[in-house]
Amino acid sequence: MAGAIKTPIYKDFDLNMKMHPVTGKLIMRKNSDAVKQGVKSLVLTDKGERPFRPLFGSDIRYRLFDLMDPALEQNVKSDIEYAIQSYEERANLLGVGVDAEPDTNNLRVNITFSTRNSEAPASVSLTLEAIR
Repeated sequence: MAGAIKTPIYKDFDLNMKMHPVTGKLIMRKNSDAVKQGVKSLVLTDKGERPFRPLFGSDIRYRLFDLMDPALEQNVKSDIEYAIQSYEERANLLGVGVDAEPDTNNLRVNITFSTRNSEAPASVSLTLEAIR
C-alpha cells in the first residue's frame, strides 16, 4: 500500500516509572492515555519550573489563594486553555470546566479534548486544593 497515510501513535513514558512485570522495561502510555498524562502535567506545572522553557505551564496553583469567585473560575479556565493550545499540540481542546468550591478552598477542573489521531473525546479531571 504505497502512499498510505499512517496515523501517528503518541507514546510517552508512564510518569510513575513503573516497570513491566514481564519485560522489565518502563511501561509506556499510548495515544489518549499519553496525551491525558501530558495535559495533566502541563496544567500542574508552574511557569518557570522547567529549565530553558520559562513560559511552559499554567501557573494555576498560585491562583488557589485568590478569592473564590466567578472571575477566578474564568481566569483559571483561560490559563488552562492557553497552556494546552500553546504547548500540547497533540490535543484538540473541546472544553474546560472550572468549579470553585469556596467552603473547601478547592477548584474542580475538567478538561475535555480529542487527540489529533482520533476523534474520540477524552477527559482529565483534577481537584486542586490550597494547602496552607
